[in-house]
Amino acid sequence: MSTTASNSQTTRSRSWLLFLLSLVVAIVVLINAISRFLIPINPALALMINPLNSDARIELLTFNLSEEPVPARVEELEQLAIEGIALEPMDARFYSLLGIMRERVEKIDAAQDLYLHALELLPTEIQALTRRFVFDYNNANYTEAIIIADKISRRWRQHWNVIAPYLPYLLDNENAYQEALERFSSQNNGRQLLMSSLVSKLNSLDLAYRMIMDWHKLGESDLRASINKLSAKLVAVGQVTKAYQLFRLTLNDTEEKEVGYIFNPNFDLKPNGNLFDWKIAKQSGMSMAFKNMLFRSNSSAPISDSVLETLFLNSPVRFSAVLQKLMLPSSNFTLNLTYSTRDLVTPKPIKLVIECPKSRKILAVVRFLAGDITGKKLQLSFNVPVTNCDLQQIRIFNGNIVESWKNRYSGSLLLHNVSIKLGR
Repeated sequence: MSTTASNSQTTRSRSWLLFLLSLVVAIVVLINAISRFLIPINPALALMINPLNSDARIELLTFNLSEEPVPARVEELEQLAIEGIALEPMDARFYSLLGIMRERVEKIDAAQDLYLHALELLPTEIQALTRRFVFDYNNANYTEAIIIADKISRRWRQHWNVIAPYLPYLLDNENAYQEALERFSSQNNGRQLLMSSLVSKLNSLDLAYRMIMDWHKLGESDLRASINKLSAKLVAVGQVTKAYQLFRLTLNDTEEKEVGYIFNPNFDLKPNGNLFDWKIAKQSGMSMAFKNMLFRSNSSAPISDSVLETLFLNSPVRFSAVLQKLMLPSSNFTLNLTYSTRDLVTPKPIKLVIECPKSRKILAVVRFLAGDITGKKLQLSFNVPVTNCDLQQIRIFNGNIVESWKNRYSGSLLLHNVSIKLGR
């Protein structure tokens, strides 16, 4: 009987012990959960609840370092960082933050040692990377700065704004330029970041132009987005000739065959997005697209042809779309155009014009007939003036008509080809 009672007592003791251990674990888990929940709201309270919460400590340090502290405050924050290092000696973030504090009190060498140690622990630690970038730039270590910029573009796109302001001056150094040319050549995301930064500033447009041309000569592909962005910027700032040169000199072999006063006159190639190529307008009530269609010829056999189709959706629509920018010299020209229509209904005629966008001077006008027409050919002469028309454009529009349901457009307009030849 006494043995049974003893066993029962032991069992109860173990049950109580397990209960207490479970309670302790539950409390620890709850405290940790509450501490983590409070990190973005009140990192100081989160750290007070759980002093082992490294993320709360990091958040608290980062928040306080966002303002310039007085030296006394730096000492307090230093202690907070040193405690973090003691608890988490492999967490690179604490070394970076401690380095920032050292910088605040002019201990530059000590700060750089801390940044280097942080990068040994974690090569992508962002605070250390950005601080080392600025340090290398200020100390004319331009190649090293480019290496860091490359790392940031790969891992920390959201921090690229730290790098961007330095690029026009950094890439003015030939060694840094060559390093960037090589490192960003095959890295599409980083290359687009780099080019966006260069294109956004007037003082770095020449650098952007040179870099794109060098990549093109090296055979790099997928440059189209950067080419188009720079072309548009050059036109916007009045460097029209340079924009057109960029477009022409970076065409591939297939595109080169479509070069003329109008690029891709027969709509054989899909638009590449450049303003000197065809542009597809996007607007409610209508759609534009490149299509391959069958047309009846004089013989019984149908003919397949590539066209630019403007399809109207039986609704009122008011539109004016620039289809392509042109670079015509001052001279006399002849416009040749072939079009078809299918059940085209137009309350007011649809027009295609060639004009000078700067002066809004219209050089040539084509009015398309409604109804069902196949392969109608038009030819007209026009003159490009000597002044105020260094850039031209093809525009299609339907006039200033009230958008009423009585004025509905339906059917389709099909452009087979649009070309320009020198002379009348």
